[in-house]
Amino acid sequence: MDEALAGLEPGLDPVRCLAQLRRVFPPELAREGARLHSLRERCKSRLGKDLLPFLRDPGHQQVSAPRIAEHRAARISALTPHSHIWDSTCGLGMESLHLGLAGHGVVSTDLDAETLQFAAANLRHHGLRPWTVRANALESGIRAPHVLIDPDRRPGGFRTLNPDAWSPTLSQTLALLARHQAGVAKLPPGMDVPGDWDRTYALHWISLEGQLLECTLWTGAWAPSPGRTAVLLGKDGRHFEFTDSPQSTTALTAEGARSISFLADPDPSIVRAGLLGRLAAGQGLQPLAEKLGYLGGEHPPTSHFLTGYRVLASCALDRKKVRRMLAEHDVGPIQVRMRGHDEPAETLERKLKGPGRHRGMLAIARLDGGRWVYLIEPEPRPSDPD
Repeated sequence: MDEALAGLEPGLDPVRCLAQLRRVFPPELAREGARLHSLRERCKSRLGKDLLPFLRDPGHQQVSAPRIAEHRAARISALTPHSHIWDSTCGLGMESLHLGLAGHGVVSTDLDAETLQFAAANLRHHGLRPWTVRANALESGIRAPHVLIDPDRRPGGFRTLNPDAWSPTLSQTLALLARHQAGVAKLPPGMDVPGDWDRTYALHWISLEGQLLECTLWTGAWAPSPGRTAVLLGKDGRHFEFTDSPQSTTALTAEGARSISFLADPDPSIVRAGLLGRLAAGQGLQPLAEKLGYLGGEHPPTSHFLTGYRVLASCALDRKKVRRMLAEHDVGPIQVRMRGHDEPAETLERKLKGPGRHRGMLAIARLDGGRWVYLIEPEPRPSDPD
């Protein structure tokens, strides 16, 4: 079957896929093959072409992003190399795969027997010898010093942020972690974190190529320094971390915000980690307004957690004024970035398009006193780590 699926042309529609497979396989097996091919096509951009060849629905939705699983395995290897780890909610095996490839001994367990079979097949595909056990993470007799757990946040088929509805619940997850020498739990990046967790756990908010994907909670030997960390995984394979404690910061006045020379757009990991104020202070920048993510100042940012732009001109959000500003800079088509504005960016791009020849970029921010438009151009990325 796998050889037959590999021979199918990419993007083949389900009907033609099924028809081709039925020439070779019995109807029921052909239907299963067509479903698998469809899942592979749907998950290719997120999970890679051949990393987890055996997928099922439900199950693929909760699979970790490969870059994040690889990063997590590397961190674990640095803290406890060649350790014995229990992947207590292994799903389709992404975490077990990267831990195994990093040289750890892994016991992979899951409640669902069929999901466990898929996980074992995925591990064998990469030359690993799977050690899989059907077990409840809360009732298992598995003995391992280290544990990884990913609570199911879709217990009824729909994602929920209510930690009491997860399986296991958040309190059960923390209790399980406490019984091991070291552990890590995958949590949703948007959950509200209790203030006292900073003193007990290492909390990492992880973004992948600008998209916030996870909050991970580390305990024991895997949390040598409790506190908050923003983790940025970039397109070029590098990663950057910013660890500190939250700090409040004063926003610019409306007049000051309208006259900035540089604008900075923060990575979502630094915002959700509550570290934007601390980073801004170190960069000599301030928010353009209270509760607004954009930062501004007189010098370009030098942190990888900030995308910097030079401000060429600015004006109030008024169609005639904006088009006049664009005309003065020979700008026609535009790309719009915005915070604190309800209208879709595509609508504004059509409405505010200038009469000039060159493409331009606008940033729109809601300041005290009204919305303000900045004509901006990207600043070069810093070449050195934070």
